[in-house]
Amino acid sequence: MKTDYDNLIEKALTDTILKKFGKRKKNGSIVISIDNFLKETLINDLDVLKRALDNLQQSLKNIFEYQFIFRTSISSAADINMAAPLKTPRDVKITVFNADGLLNHSKDLEADLKKSQASKKLYAFNLIDGYLSLKGSKKPPHQMEMGGKRYKVLFFLAKAKKYIKTKDLADKFDATPTSIRRTVGEIRKVVQDAFNVPLNSIIDNNKTAGYRVLNVIAKSSDKVYRVK
Repeated sequence: MKTDYDNLIEKALTDTILKKFGKRKKNGSIVISIDNFLKETLINDLDVLKRALDNLQQSLKNIFEYQFIFRTSISSAADINMAAPLKTPRDVKITVFNADGLLNHSKDLEADLKKSQASKKLYAFNLIDGYLSLKGSKKPPHQMEMGGKRYKVLFFLAKAKKYIKTKDLADKFDATPTSIRRTVGEIRKVVQDAFNVPLNSIIDNNKTAGYRVLNVIAKSSDKVYRVK
């Protein structure tokens, strides 16, 4: 069963493809540079892009087909450094056989996402100078150790505002992926105990994409603890 994240990625893909396809004929092909394609769809890994296109193709069956065309000998699906341009262009060629079908699928995905979001309660947290509070709650703020790993990981995720892979978090904090998973589990448990909320109310995870905070505003007046 696909998750909300899978649907979100598919929606980003369909929107980007339809935008590039524009108001041209209903059948045709477009070629998009992979680095631009990744930026526009907010996907930061070539493996994730391939799987997402596979999922989209499966969803649309014969309505949508694609093929990858690489203009380089590089074939590994390593992460792409978005800060620097690729030395050799790599393109993805997308052939659309029914643009209306793609548009309808995009609308269905949007409706599913809205329905899913409406059925979930989104908790709003503030993390101000080490004090974590829940908006609308009568529970007192929970003080976090600003030099501790829990605080640093939570602050970093809150500022990132997107999914961060477990490996990338581990590299960032000079830790192991197992240690990061343990830290995330500890954060969730602390939040659950402090505010009597569900365990996954502050940090969401996806097997492929990693971790992200759901709704946390983080601020620190002390530059030492501003994890970037």
